[in-house]
Amino acid sequence: FPSHDISHLYGFLSVLNADAVSSLKIHKNHFPARLGGRLASVVEIESAKGNLDKWKGNLKVGVANTSLFLEGPVIPSKLSTQVSVRGTYAGLIAKPISGYAFRKAGNEGSLSYNFYDINSLTRYVVSNKDQIELSLFRTQDFYEFNEDESVRYENFSQLNKSTSAVTWSNTLAGLNWKHHFKNQLSTQTHFHFSLYNLQSKEKLNYEEEKSGDILNRINSVYSNQNYIQDFGFRSDWIAALNDDINLEFGVNSTLRRFLVGNGKYKSVTLQTSIDTAYNVEPDVSIDNSAYVDASYQSKRFTVNIGIHFNAYIPDSTTYFFFQPRVALNYNIYKNLNLRASVFTNSQNIHLLASSRADVVSDLWVPANNALVPERGWQANLGLSQSWKQGWEWSIDAYYREMKNVIEYKTNSVNILYGKEWTKQENRMP
Repeated sequence: FPSHDISHLYGFLSVLNADAVSSLKIHKNHFPARLGGRLASVVEIESAKGNLDKWKGNLKVGVANTSLFLEGPVIPSKLSTQVSVRGTYAGLIAKPISGYAFRKAGNEGSLSYNFYDINSLTRYVVSNKDQIELSLFRTQDFYEFNEDESVRYENFSQLNKSTSAVTWSNTLAGLNWKHHFKNQLSTQTHFHFSLYNLQSKEKLNYEEEKSGDILNRINSVYSNQNYIQDFGFRSDWIAALNDDINLEFGVNSTLRRFLVGNGKYKSVTLQTSIDTAYNVEPDVSIDNSAYVDASYQSKRFTVNIGIHFNAYIPDSTTYFFFQPRVALNYNIYKNLNLRASVFTNSQNIHLLASSRADVVSDLWVPANNALVPERGWQANLGLSQSWKQGWEWSIDAYYREMKNVIEYKTNSVNILYGKEWTKQENRMP
């Protein structure tokens, strides 16, 4: 299931606890036909399943955060669970330090930041052909800034207090059923719910008094809410036609609700009183897709040919996208491989990104009649080599073309090209 914010501390720390991750794969040089919805890259993460035989875990205490991981059998060989919990106490440290800095500058104030994340997966082995998994994920960040610039003199005083608070969170739940048939055929059926919620609030208390008379007064509160809510279904099938040829196919459907800029503003002054609610209605869309992917593998040569079909329905409009994809891999010598790929893709949500490290300014908005879906294609050529220790190096040259990216002029075509070095370790903790 999708996560629309995958970091804490404005990108410095991942929301994923490494102990709770079984595997992580970054798709950037080629998109398998089963993946869609993004132009540049997709990070595919699989959670740890939980140990069916024995309980184990660990506790990690750091300077700014603490994490706890536990996994083990509820019913040996049948039912297992794993849970990972992590939280920070950076706010307990930052608040007094920032308060001291404000007082040294002659004002009062504080800065506080906290986060937590919870990740769990419960697995039930029905039989040697069937497994059911229930996964839950929750993460939340909270930032608050308080400042008091009030001054007092013998016959004059000025009250000036302000507060800024931002809360953003991800809530995800998924139910997955895996089934293996007698022949070389397996399937996964998946239902998911996800909610990304972003809320901000600004408060201002300002007052000027002279000799007991109120000269000016402003008490204002502004709050804003944005969210993305997904209800999704997915069915994936894998068939081994023979020792060399595999076939993958499946369907996916997501009902998506967007709420952008649902704000309230209330202000009271000596002369006026304003109480306004914008009451923005959510945008509702349906995102459907289907795919077929065939792969052939010989001793030195691997080829993947696939197509991803997408039907996106915002309001009364329907957008259709056919996205063919081809990937070739040739083993030159031992673990040294030459690879090439060409693929097309589309993206039905836009990210309005700010150059500032400000999550409030980074907004996801839906594609619609005015903001049509983003489209792109990419060609890639590269070399890679892996070692037994789990390390891999790669170098890639690529050409990427993107259309309808909303950061640029309407109907423009933006071209990226370059070289990319990658070094990764395939081993998981």
